[in-house]
Amino acid sequence: MRERRRQRRRRHAEKAAAAEEKAAAAEEKAAAAEEKAKRCGKCKGTKKCMHGRICKHERERRLCKECGGSSLCEQHGQRRDRCKDCGGSGICEHGRRRHKCKDCRCARAAADAQEKAAAALAGRTGGRDGSGSASGCASGGV
Repeated sequence: MRERRRQRRRRHAEKAAAAEEKAAAAEEKAAAAEEKAKRCGKCKGTKKCMHGRICKHERERRLCKECGGSSLCEQHGQRRDRCKDCGGSGICEHGRRRHKCKDCRCARAAADAQEKAAAALAGRTGGRDGSGSASGCASGGV
């Protein structure tokens, strides 16, 4: 009976220690990610660098709201390329992020398939025309 209690206590202590180690690792990972966000993209250095890209708030100057970053929309305070209200370059005609929009990807895949088919006919390669739905889109595009 005592042996079982000892084993339970030992297992409980091991689980607690493993949980503490996991929490410490997660904290270190979060700290490393935060530190990486403060680095210059060219030299990967922290805080001030020779490129002058890090501001006094330890952020990239172009993305710092407090410094009035150049990559931020003046009216809405969001990144210019992602601002839906201003029609940023990263927003498609469907009002979604361009690289995540399923409709835009399907239209692009259909256009690529048509180009491949035209090239196959012109070059008489006899290969597949690529009109399959490998991109997860319905046949025929948008």
